[in-house]
Amino acid sequence: MPRARTQPESAAAVEAKGGSLYWWLTGITLLMVLFGLVMIFSASSNLGFSQHNSSYYYLRKQVIYALIGLVAMLTLQRFDYHRLCRVSPFFMGLAFILLAVVFVPHVGSQAYGSTRWIQLGPVVVQPSELAKFAVILFAAYILNLKRARLGSLKEISLPLLAVVVPVCLLVLLEPDLGTAVIIGAVTLGMIWLGGVKRSHFVALTAGSLFLGFIFIMSSGYRKARFFAFLDPWAAPQDGGFHIIQSMVALGTGNIKGLGLGMSRQKYFYLPNAHTDFLFAIIGEELGFLGTILVV
Repeated sequence: MPRARTQPESAAAVEAKGGSLYWWLTGITLLMVLFGLVMIFSASSNLGFSQHNSSYYYLRKQVIYALIGLVAMLTLQRFDYHRLCRVSPFFMGLAFILLAVVFVPHVGSQAYGSTRWIQLGPVVVQPSELAKFAVILFAAYILNLKRARLGSLKEISLPLLAVVVPVCLLVLLEPDLGTAVIIGAVTLGMIWLGGVKRSHFVALTAGSLFLGFIFIMSSGYRKARFFAFLDPWAAPQDGGFHIIQSMVALGTGNIKGLGLGMSRQKYFYLPNAHTDFLFAIIGEELGFLGTILVV
């Protein structure tokens, strides 16, 4: 028997569904921000006290940024996001300029052997974070503009890859391999969702992996970091130290965790406990159940 045709949803039903999704996304986002503030305070209180004589130092900073983000969210929710795509080339150009400015002496800020930041008074800007946002907007804009011509590899490469590849190169020179990989992976993902030919996608992915491998092997620093990631126990006091200490934190947490605020690794065993390795502290204090809840 032929299948019965389903009636299309009414405009009111679609709007109601969109409104429900909006509140779910907003609620989860705000919940994650609040949870993040609690965990940042837990992971950074001892560091803040030892370096700035205040256990609340890093919490205060994060609360300020969270409030700024909240104001930005409430403002942008009334803005038609389609307009952002039209100015995406501007964001892309700004990101490219700022990534280049990082290398200007006395302008770029260096830490842990990398030059990734620009110090503007009390505010520190990381241009690669803007680059992530700009690449997403620019890729969406170009792929939509060329959606009828995505069967051609040339149409994909120009100007999308011609812009994204130099951005990734600048990020690699900082050096920041992780962010470059994220930008490249996001771009490939958007190209796939844009509807390109499978053969073209496979070729672009293979080319990206090959270039990534070349960049890793061409630098002693990147090579050491890469192999430390694969086998941290081969360099327990060097490149593998952070990873091993994070594993200790996660393992100590077991299923239920040690309890909120009870982490031992945050007492200067695990470097960057309140930033890069905050998830490990969550695992130590709230256990496997806490990490699954976050995911």
